[in-house]
Amino acid sequence: MHRQAAMKPVAPWRRVLRVARLAWHLARGLVILATRYPRLSDHAKQLEVRRWAHDVLRAIGASVHITGCPPPAAADAPPVRCLLVGNHVSWMDILV
Repeated sequence: MHRQAAMKPVAPWRRVLRVARLAWHLARGLVILATRYPRLSDHAKQLEVRRWAHDVLRAIGASVHITGCPPPAAADAPPVRCLLVGNHVSWMDILV
């Protein structure tokens, strides 16, 4: 028999705070996208997107737990990229 842990209810004031933080972060992201992003190098763009996604997750109170690592590839093989997600919320996969 599988039992799920009960989620703690979120206080209404905390929900309002999270929505406000998310709205502020989205607005800030649009300003950065319109002003600074086009002038960044490809590497700097990747870092900016990663930082932005991390901050969105933090703004809504989500956390990411990474356990283990993928098995190593052969020395002459191209780099292997994988995404293995269990117990996930699909719209968050992009941000993670």
